[in-house]
Amino acid sequence: MNDFNLSKTDDLTAEPSAELQNRTLAAMRAAEHQKNTKKSRVRTLRRKITVCAALVCTALVLLGAGVRMFDYLTFVPGMGVVTAEQENVYTLEHVVNADGYRIEAVSMIPAEDAEHEGMWQVTVLTDRSVPHDFHENPDSMPKMTLYGKDDEPYTLSCGGGSTVGARYTGYAVIAPGEDIGEYTLNWNGEDCTLSMKSMKNSVWANYNYPVSDGITVITFPLTDGSQYLVFDVIFEPQSENMAFWASHCETIYYTAWNVNITDVEGNAYHVYGQNGRSITVPESELEYGVNTLVEYKMEYILTMDTPLAAEIATIDVGEIAIIFDTIYDTGNYLVEIPKLDETVPAEELPNGGVFLDQHGVRVTFDEMTSSIDKLNKTYDIIFRREGDVEFDFEENVTDTYINLGYIEPERAASAERWEFRGGGQASERSDANNRYTIEYSMPFLGAGDLRDKGLNLTFGDEVLMRLNSLSLKIDGDWHIDFTREKAE
Repeated sequence: MNDFNLSKTDDLTAEPSAELQNRTLAAMRAAEHQKNTKKSRVRTLRRKITVCAALVCTALVLLGAGVRMFDYLTFVPGMGVVTAEQENVYTLEHVVNADGYRIEAVSMIPAEDAEHEGMWQVTVLTDRSVPHDFHENPDSMPKMTLYGKDDEPYTLSCGGGSTVGARYTGYAVIAPGEDIGEYTLNWNGEDCTLSMKSMKNSVWANYNYPVSDGITVITFPLTDGSQYLVFDVIFEPQSENMAFWASHCETIYYTAWNVNITDVEGNAYHVYGQNGRSITVPESELEYGVNTLVEYKMEYILTMDTPLAAEIATIDVGEIAIIFDTIYDTGNYLVEIPKLDETVPAEELPNGGVFLDQHGVRVTFDEMTSSIDKLNKTYDIIFRREGDVEFDFEENVTDTYINLGYIEPERAASAERWEFRGGGQASERSDANNRYTIEYSMPFLGAGDLRDKGLNLTFGDEVLMRLNSLSLKIDGDWHIDFTREKAE
């Protein structure tokens, strides 16, 4: 890992940015308004449960250099990491074994729609995979029944897969205690006990969650004994270049790299996979500054190589990749498709082969050609360059990855952003100088005598290109120590 010195922009003892202050004040005004209105009783659930990655609000306490702490913090299936009013959420205390599978997460939240008044919305995540033909054959998943108040049975229905496995949901009348409640769940004919805890007893709040390069990393076990970590990010661009890309894309995703975990007994664990599931943010919440850059967040789950054998001690995240997807307003590149096997050098390409050079990112092409992909039986437009994408950011960016979008020029003006087709990318190490030669390719119809796939273009036509997505890998310093005494 590269050496990294925390800059003043990452020191949270400094005065918060104007944007952060405005968002915080907006959230406080919204909360006060909700308290005073007669309809506060029927606020939407997402007004009560605030998505961490979308809003930095009064639940957040700023401490010292490079860390954040939260009053309430937990994982709610379908919402990801949340801060919430303590009396409104109950979550599973520890993993439950049932019928050879595991129940990894459960949430119980008061239902607020008229149809289910007085009931609680229940969500259960299991590690059982959903068959590919589930929607055609819903009986392929075992039945699940929750016994609520007075042992009344309520059916929970499998709605398909989740970031972990099968997801069951339903409504029930329950009577949770002040601190914890135990409920019987029957799954596939076998009874098991769910021990639920209140947000009042939030396990993962008041730890130092690290901040580096404008990225706050929040990650902790899904529940005690789980093989999964929940993972979330608060992203606040620190430089003008980073802010530009954040404000010129439809969505932003995050990927964690080099994640290492230890437990209190010294056992080491590693992450070998990451899944994400999109969560829609209602338009009403956008009025209060929630998630101003994208219209939804992701529920991220990191999978460890084995379930935790003891209480978690530390989590280290070495790198975070920020993926700016469906980029817009960064210009287009219009170029003529050469004859088959003809090579056009950089000096004969538009802008001397410079495809993009703005806001810390420079992409150039050394040559362009067209050829036949014998494996897929298509004509391909190919752009080649030697070496990596050039970049210049104040943040500790160590690597980049780009994806190009292609479209017929006459369609560009009226096309939706998603209609720009993504092409392929391949790289090969050069023996001469040990550098990579990277190829960007896109199939087109060409002479029309091969496979009918790709852009409706032929040799001599022009193709319009743009940057579709940009991934920036950041080497930071994200260390969480769960053995430290929690703040009061």
